[in-house]
Amino acid sequence: LTMSLVETIKLWDEGVAAADMKDWGKALASFSAIQEPNSKIFFNMGCLYLILGKLDQAEWVFDNSIAKDEHLAVAFFQRGITFYKMEKYEEALRDFEESFNQLRGNQLIDYKILGLRYKLYACEVLYNGALAHAQLKNWRRAEENLVKAQQLKMEPRHSNVDHALEAVKKEKVFKAVELPPGNIFRPKQQHVAQLEKKDYLGKAKVVASIVDKDEFSGFAPLQPQIPHCDIKEAAPQIKAPEKLHLGSFFFFFFLLLPPFPTTTTTTTTTISNHQRALEGIPHQVLYEFVPETSKELTLMPGNIVFLLEKGKDNWATVVFNGKQGLVPYNYLESIGLKKSSDHLQTQEEKDENIPPLPSLPPPERPSHLYLQALYSGSIEVTINRSKSTPLWYIVKVHFSYTIVVRVKPGLGYDDLMEVVCKKLQQPKEKISLSYRQKESGELFPVTEADMKSMWNQAKNGCLTVWCSTVEVRGQDREHCSPDLTEGEDKENSPGQKSDTYVTAIFNYQSTAPEDLEFQEGDLITVLSKVNEDWLEGQCNGRVGVFPASFVKDKDFTHMSLESSTKVV
Repeated sequence: LTMSLVETIKLWDEGVAAADMKDWGKALASFSAIQEPNSKIFFNMGCLYLILGKLDQAEWVFDNSIAKDEHLAVAFFQRGITFYKMEKYEEALRDFEESFNQLRGNQLIDYKILGLRYKLYACEVLYNGALAHAQLKNWRRAEENLVKAQQLKMEPRHSNVDHALEAVKKEKVFKAVELPPGNIFRPKQQHVAQLEKKDYLGKAKVVASIVDKDEFSGFAPLQPQIPHCDIKEAAPQIKAPEKLHLGSFFFFFFLLLPPFPTTTTTTTTTISNHQRALEGIPHQVLYEFVPETSKELTLMPGNIVFLLEKGKDNWATVVFNGKQGLVPYNYLESIGLKKSSDHLQTQEEKDENIPPLPSLPPPERPSHLYLQALYSGSIEVTINRSKSTPLWYIVKVHFSYTIVVRVKPGLGYDDLMEVVCKKLQQPKEKISLSYRQKESGELFPVTEADMKSMWNQAKNGCLTVWCSTVEVRGQDREHCSPDLTEGEDKENSPGQKSDTYVTAIFNYQSTAPEDLEFQEGDLITVLSKVNEDWLEGQCNGRVGVFPASFVKDKDFTHMSLESSTKVV
């Protein structure tokens, strides 16, 4: 069953209240009880896991938050903090760069309108990116990030950028910028206010009574008075418990009617109408009705009428205030009052109408129980997937940038390639995928026959693959140029070719995220040949593409185009 919006908002508000009291465990339990969390709920859970020091769980829920909202810059920022604390500096750097890209040229994003009392500044994102560069010993790139951050400072507290720049010049690291503890997304106040029950009618009170200081409200006959005795001096009478009986309701209604005329015929007719009212079925008026003929009655919403007869034309004969007339039947609703005689059923008859209790327990929901156990910390992250398989896998694809897709476990090769190609907006024949085996740590290409082995590498519902572009001459590998001899093909096999090193003869500044930046004299490892003018290589811990004319003149025509499938 799907959880209602009211229950979701109630649990969300309870989790926020617990977080305000710094009861992180209770807050996490409230958020975990939500069956279908949105991106904000996953973000809140990730922040709480960070506070509790459970970094693996924090990474998992931040992956889900980004999968739900791919443009949530603050989620990339927090996942970068998580990777940094896990000492995964390259992945942290990618998330900080993606967070900066999601700012889309703005100096800040104020999340107050979305319920998060936090402003994400571009200079702080660059500051943390510089810290990741510093941990990777890329001091020059760290200094460039901080110089750019100095131009985007907006608050006095951003003076830490200047201190960080001085530390980088001395090749020292500095402290990261993080969200304040307990700063999470909150539900809208107007939604929370609607959770409280409101009494629109209020409590009934007596406005006129023949009994002094009478505060009784309800339906009951008048109490007998002591003759020749002042009411104030009369002994108090013990009243019976107040109950709403149909007989007393009719009796009180009868007393409120106007006095009967002295004419015998009129009196008989009026008494006959009252008797018929006692025989009718009470109904409540739902809508205002304005009569158009003398046979119809004027009614207002909330009036109580007594149904005498329902005609085939959907018109009902009712009695209201001693008058008999016609009203539309669909304007009425039965109020379900029963006469006292209807309550004289035996206990056996009542028991026969009560359905038996269910004999079987309700079915379990494995996915919800698994999530609840995971969030509460009652099970470790290293779960045996053979016993509890998640409904979805989060697949992180490292390309020239990192993307996240959500797929079903055991997805086939063609379906996986279709999802990745659609996300990257690349043709299927132009890319290839690889995965890393846990035992050997080596990268293996993803094939149809190797899909089962690839899925076995998943951990905590998350799988990481690497993607690279492939350039093939002709329509297919089987249709390669006939000029390529068998010996050349064997020599250029990726598994047998040794690494090739070149030396930069010019400085190259990157103009796109996939570019490889280097300085004159840097030694570059050539990984693959993109085309006749561009190469792919590795330098200073970074991987990217660069123009072949910027390195020492060498003949790269012997490199097989298949080598471009090497993972970045």
